Amino acid sequence: MDDQTTVEDVKAQYPDVEVARFMKMAVMRRFLAAAPFSDHTLRQYAASDDLAMSAFEYAYRSKDIAAAIGVEFDRDGMLLPRSSTPEKIASKLPKKKLGALEYLVGEFRAGRLNTRSPELKKRDDAYQPFVDRLNGVPTTATPTPSPAAPAPPTPPGPSQGVSHGMPPSGPGSATGGATPPQPEPPSGAGSRGPNHPDTKDTLDLSGLDYENAPLNLKLRYFELRRINLGNLPIASAILLRSVLEATIKVHFEGSATPATGELSAVFKVVAQTYGSEKTLKSTIGAIQSGNAHKHGSIQWFNLIAHSADASVTAEDVRQAWKVVNPLLRRLLRPPLQSAPATP
Repeated sequence: MDDQTTVEDVKAQYPDVEVARFMKMAVMRRFLAAAPFSDHTLRQYAASDDLAMSAFEYAYRSKDIAAAIGVEFDRDGMLLPRSSTPEKIASKLPKKKLGALEYLVGEFRAGRLNTRSPELKKRDDAYQPFVDRLNGVPTTATPTPSPAAPAPPTPPGPSQGVSHGMPPSGPGSATGGATPPQPEPPSGAGSRGPNHPDTKDTLDLSGLDYENAPLNLKLRYFELRRINLGNLPIASAILLRSVLEATIKVHFEGSATPATGELSAVFKVVAQTYGSEKTLKSTIGAIQSGNAHKHGSIQWFNLIAHSADASVTAEDVRQAWKVVNPLLRRLLRPPLQSAPATP
């Protein structure tokens, strides 16, 4: 998302994707990373992949819990007010709501809250006392979140985590979110669906036809498919940049408009050739014109590759992959080919 790309543009490009849900994940991660937690380790946890957004969304998708921690979403999944930013909203949280946020995140970190916790289910008796606790409402009995079920799975649908002034965690508390949750079997079915791409430690390259790519480019795709994002996020980002640049050069090799030089130079050929295509217009604009904070943009890739101060997380790489993936699908086909992409 940037000044040139609206939510409606993204929805049009990905009609089968729950765009609003992923928008919520993105803005909540920014919100959490900017929240002024009194414990810096809790802030680090909230800003990292250790807190899986596919699990934490079970909390903030409840309007009651969202309100208790100071957030409200519009229908596009953006934080209100739209005139502000997630960072500014987080930095101005009232003390009471910040305390509720710290407690909520702390419970996820301690493993006492997960996707199956009754405290997060509105129809459960444990829900309202938990909301009251977040809001600081006095209760006759202090509710304690139920013990977490072992290795909570993430449903294949909507999914993707030290308390402060609150009850301490019990012995043997889990760290929560360290292992991405797995999808649970659909109701009434004996088998379960595939893992959500965001729960994997590797990028999902399904739909990319690189089988006929030149050998050395194909090897880059093989490495990109296997590299562990959590262990090697910086290397993953740099490899993704290499794959994008090399794919562009191979695509235009032998054409009337060969692409040579660094990424920004070769991308001009992409913009000139495919910039007017409706399905690629927003993708090309995001990559070419996005600033250094836009995952998958040329500036972002250059910052990661050339700045010793730049940091990268697995989630950053996933977001960058979602930006460049549609373009790579097109570039792996011959230039100006009108046939549909290989499934």
